[in-house]
Amino acid sequence: MATLELRVRDWTYRAARRRMVRAGGVELAHHTGRARLDERGNRIVDCSCGWTGNGLGWSGHLDHIVHRALDAKPGA
Repeated sequence: MATLELRVRDWTYRAARRRMVRAGGVELAHHTGRARLDERGNRIVDCSCGWTGNGLGWSGHLDHIVHRALDAKPGA
């Protein structure tokens, strides 16, 4: 099955995508995860920033970082 790529001519969408890519490249480089198993066999993710949680929480953690980077005021 071939993938379908939608061509979006909305410049605001392009600008938002550019900001997401830039924020991801800058902010997420400081957040690397290391997976381990706890004593009960549950997968735990430890982030280099000190955050610890499960895989679903890791996804939310990264999402929060990108959103915070996008909402930051210029020069702040």
